[in-house]
Amino acid sequence: MINVWSQLSPFERVGLEFKSFVFPGGEVGVKFTTPTHWYGTRHTIVARLQSAHDIVELMMVKDALDRTKPVSTNLFLPYVPYGRQ
Repeated sequence: MINVWSQLSPFERVGLEFKSFVFPGGEVGVKFTTPTHWYGTRHTIVARLQSAHDIVELMMVKDALDRTKPVSTNLFLPYVPYGRQ
């Protein structure tokens, strides 16, 4: 499960919704369903990863957010799958 928030001001925080999909070749893609055009905002990603698919989905979400030119992106990741390997 991945949740994404944008901090528009010190008092305003907006949740960003996205949909994950898989291309016919097996590649994972994401598409935001709420506007991500708030340039200069701070993004926070909270990810509870349970599979390799979730790791790739997280990378796609991060890439999409980087394209909005954020001030910063914070990641809260309480557990890393495959971290002991």
